[in-house]
Amino acid sequence: MPPEVEIHTAHITVTINGTLGTDAVHRSVLECIVENSASLPDLCTLRLQDHDFEWTDHDTFAIGKELAIQFGPDAQHLTDVFKGEIVSLEIDLSAAHTQTVVVRALDRSHRLQTGRKRRSWQNVKDIDVFQAVAGDLGLRPDLRDQTGPVHDWVYQHNQSDWEFLQMLAQRNGARVYFDGAGKLKWESIRNGGGSTTVQLEWGMNLRSFRPRLSSQGQVNKVIVRSWDPGQKAAIVGQATTPRGIPQVGMEANGGRVAMQAFGERTMVVVDRPVHNQDAATRLAQSVLDDIAGSFIEADGLAYATPSLRPGMEVEIKNIGQKLSGKYFVTSTTHYFSPAEGLSTQFAVSGKRDGTMGDLTSQGIAGRQANGNNVVPGIVTDNNDPEGLGRVKVKYPSISDSDQSFWARLITPMAGPGRGFLFVPEVNDEVLVAFEHGDIHRPFILGSVWNGKDASPKKDSVRGGKTETRMIQTRYGHKLIFDDEMKYVKITTPYGHSFTIDDIGKKISAETGQKRLVEMDDTSQTITVTDSKGNIIKIDSIQNTISMTAVMDITMTAGRNISMTAGVGFTLTAGATASFTSGASFSMTSGASFSVTSGAITTVSSAGNLTITSPLTIIA
Repeated sequence: MPPEVEIHTAHITVTINGTLGTDAVHRSVLECIVENSASLPDLCTLRLQDHDFEWTDHDTFAIGKELAIQFGPDAQHLTDVFKGEIVSLEIDLSAAHTQTVVVRALDRSHRLQTGRKRRSWQNVKDIDVFQAVAGDLGLRPDLRDQTGPVHDWVYQHNQSDWEFLQMLAQRNGARVYFDGAGKLKWESIRNGGGSTTVQLEWGMNLRSFRPRLSSQGQVNKVIVRSWDPGQKAAIVGQATTPRGIPQVGMEANGGRVAMQAFGERTMVVVDRPVHNQDAATRLAQSVLDDIAGSFIEADGLAYATPSLRPGMEVEIKNIGQKLSGKYFVTSTTHYFSPAEGLSTQFAVSGKRDGTMGDLTSQGIAGRQANGNNVVPGIVTDNNDPEGLGRVKVKYPSISDSDQSFWARLITPMAGPGRGFLFVPEVNDEVLVAFEHGDIHRPFILGSVWNGKDASPKKDSVRGGKTETRMIQTRYGHKLIFDDEMKYVKITTPYGHSFTIDDIGKKISAETGQKRLVEMDDTSQTITVTDSKGNIIKIDSIQNTISMTAVMDITMTAGRNISMTAGVGFTLTAGATASFTSGASFSMTSGASFSVTSGAITTVSSAGNLTITSPLTIIA
């Protein structure tokens, strides 16, 4: 059974720091207004007469003290309507020589709006972050929903705790609010989700009720698109059935009504990045709930109903078949004065609170401003007809099929006939920015790796330092800079390489068949070798040049070959040695000259043999 509604209430109790206010406090009350909201801290405004400046000069209502308000028909039947902390005092001295004090208090959730913070969490659900933030402020978290995706990283980016928690709730299709009993609640939007139902009947305890229907902006489907770099694929989530809408006799799904009247209406959200399917679906549902909640909105005025609070359902009766039914209460205002008693205003506005901040916010379900966004893209064409290095891309987080116009490429240098030319390949993932946020003017900021396209080297960072930097082409050409091993190397897929080695203090060039030229500052040598062992070596320490051949060494000159030795000149053959001349052959010695043979020596001439000497001895 729903709770009974008291129609006439004219009693108030004011409690300060847990102690019931004095008779003087209660006699001084001129009015008390308690404003409750599902998306803002509750506010109590207490106006008192201040004869002799009693409340001005004393600290009865000092800032920081706890203030609690109860309403009821008498002192034995009271309902808690507010509990919070005094945050401001206002003294009103009128020209008529009357003085009043206005005390304003907010529930403890106002602490969430103080200051801006920067902090992060890793591998957590949003509800885990909610509990941590509430606990830090000494608030008791109350969760009805323990589900949600696990985020790799959640960051509070220079936001108040209130802004931050509202953002987390919005992307999960939930509400965060203070329930007045000391609990900070995280509550998912759902149909029939009111914690309690209060019945109001027009002509009885419902004084006035003004429902409004508007199809403006209503959609029957919301699609959220984002990009998954791990899978190199689009993330798509959608929602078609709104939650938290009134349960009345008529069709309350504004999207369905609008579709029947005007045709299919779909909203596609492309500027809210999410990291998996679950997060995309939750965001789509949250956006749809937000939009659908504005189809039927209402304001009502009831006789004293102090038990009515945001988060409850109000069942409206006696207003016809179409609009009679249950509505989720978004905000309430309880107004008390000794002369008029108590009245209760309430509003039904879905997830929107109707405040100026909400009306001027930057979008639906906490959508961020469009601004100069950057988005991931996939290259679809790099054959620029004008040869400017431009590419065309598609935006998977926006559409699977639509392709951009030619996007210019950001590069470290570009000028007439010069520059740094690295055009992305077709199917590469790139990051795209837009001139002044205009999607018609794209620029390619650079390329990125993803879960499908890995970097060419995974262990480039060692000991917290980037030791290896490299360029590698599609074919496999590589330019490697290694700070740890202190070398620069160029390689080709065939196996050719050129290495500048600072540790070894040498430069080497090698072919794919192991033919090597090496210049070594340590040994002070220049060496040319091949895979067979043939070597030419220049030694700057010994000042020698050596040639070693596994087989033959051949020297050929078109004219002369001259060899000069400053001291000795030796020719040695392991077997035969022969000297052949096409014409004359002479050997001359400045001193003695000897010919020695270990066996027979033969001197033969086809003509004359002349031996000339002052003394000839033949023995």
